[in-house]
Amino acid sequence: MRSMTRFLALFTGLLAPVSLATAHCGSDEEAPTAAAAPVAEGTYAGALIGDGFAGSVKLTIAAEATSTRSLRPLALVGPLTLTGTIESATIGVPVTVTGTYDPATQSVSFSGSSPKGEVRFRGKLENGVISGPPAETPFGPVPLLLVKELLGVRVFCGEITGAPAGLLGVITAGDRAGAAYSVTAGPRDAIFGSVRGASLDVQGGGAKVLGEVSGATLTGTFTSPTGAGGSYVATEGRCATLAAGLLDGGGGGTDGGGGGTDAGPPKTPELVATVASPGVGHIALANGVLYYTVAHSYFSQKLEIGKVGTDGQNAATVVAVNVPPGETRPNASGLAVVGSTLYISGGTNPPGVTSTLLTAPSGGGALTTSVDMGEAAKFENYSNFAADSAGVYRADCAGVSSVRAFSLAGAPGGALTGLVGACAIATDGTNVFFGGGQLTGIQRVPNAIASGSAVATPVASADDYKFGAFVASIQSMTTDASHVYWVAANNAEQKGGVWRRAKDGSGATQTLTRTSKLVRGAVAVDDSYVYFFTVDAAGQGPSSATLQRIAKDANDGTPQPIGAANPYSVVTDGSYVYWGDGTSLRRVAK
Repeated sequence: MRSMTRFLALFTGLLAPVSLATAHCGSDEEAPTAAAAPVAEGTYAGALIGDGFAGSVKLTIAAEATSTRSLRPLALVGPLTLTGTIESATIGVPVTVTGTYDPATQSVSFSGSSPKGEVRFRGKLENGVISGPPAETPFGPVPLLLVKELLGVRVFCGEITGAPAGLLGVITAGDRAGAAYSVTAGPRDAIFGSVRGASLDVQGGGAKVLGEVSGATLTGTFTSPTGAGGSYVATEGRCATLAAGLLDGGGGGTDGGGGGTDAGPPKTPELVATVASPGVGHIALANGVLYYTVAHSYFSQKLEIGKVGTDGQNAATVVAVNVPPGETRPNASGLAVVGSTLYISGGTNPPGVTSTLLTAPSGGGALTTSVDMGEAAKFENYSNFAADSAGVYRADCAGVSSVRAFSLAGAPGGALTGLVGACAIATDGTNVFFGGGQLTGIQRVPNAIASGSAVATPVASADDYKFGAFVASIQSMTTDASHVYWVAANNAEQKGGVWRRAKDGSGATQTLTRTSKLVRGAVAVDDSYVYFFTVDAAGQGPSSATLQRIAKDANDGTPQPIGAANPYSVVTDGSYVYWGDGTSLRRVAK
């Protein structure tokens, strides 16, 4: 991010330094002229605007105790005490900061502690403006603009809506203006201009903020350096509360996401039901009922499915466990429910084994073998199986892989072949999304492929979710009304991450978080968070894992751990999140 120092020139002359001759008692000689300390003491107001983070800032520089300060050269004036407060809904409590202003160097520095972490700033005070490199915050580097209050400063903050979306802060003082903007998964900078009457015109670096002031409200248009445009509404006094309506769970730093109101730490997990050993496998949710597979391995040749209400009531068996060698079955590598039917993807471990589509009545009954779904090289704790009202979909993650679709009756539909590493799949009921290696990236295809051929459309490039030179291996995907989300792992460096992109492919791919541990298993999203699993090491089956959450619009944030988990499935009904932990089927309030 470029320096804020360009802002200074706009205010030159509004606070001119004083130059005085120093008088010496008992002498008729005039002392040499020396630059006296500028009048720095006073209150400064402004804003912090970053990726998903906004805050109002008030700083006060105290006057020097001696009354002769104004008659002494700068070099003889000691540092002045600075105190202030930062208020932000993202942090949740006012943050007291303390520091100094050194008239000799015009340097300003302050720091303060918050429940999220330290806030630190070091910059300059010139001509009534405090500016400099972005402040260091728990939410990453955040630009700061402050103007001395005697200049009649007004501070407006608000949201940029449309494409792109983001946050905006505008400061006016007389006929001068500055703006700090931050666009989701895009550019952020400070730009400068003027106010003429009620009209604002601030431009720089290809970005443009135009608007009209009416009372305490500033409205207008925003154009990003890429040429994309949006509109904004900014209000005086809103910087401290701006992020509250936008975000939930912290910012791109120490506590859970890209900024916004922190809902506090996750609540305590609750037990829904206890299932048979070896524990909870895949989970599907429909009409207040949780359907789950027991996590039998491929080599056990067992399949077992149960159900229970989300409140822990009405537990029942859907598919009773078989007892080999009297009867052998493929284990489950995926589970979905459509209407009154459960759809089960048969196991695909070890690699090279074909997967079978199985069905059973959701109320319990006979297990039916439907159709061979083709080869897939995936372990049983991955998400390569999905279904909606149009059909069933399978991602084959072999070397040269495919996406295959079937009707709900099990009739073969269309297929996309010749893909590379199409390892994860999801459906939003209209389109099927799938993702894989360098040559596949993230794509979507109409769910009409369940009944015939269809053409896929790129959504995001694999380069968008690289770890350095490594293309991350996609583990699972999901969608909400506007975005597709995916989790991926860098096995070489034992790392993982969560990304999202608008479902139509517009805008840029947003990195929600990168983790210091591998990511495995499914992913789920509600109106505030994305839920996913991290594991200590790569493995097969229900290895030790932790369920994590990250704000769904975070920007390289740090996730919050929820609890121990089996890295198979996680689902949510918007009020609770459900997952397996050993033989315990658990839930936690959002």
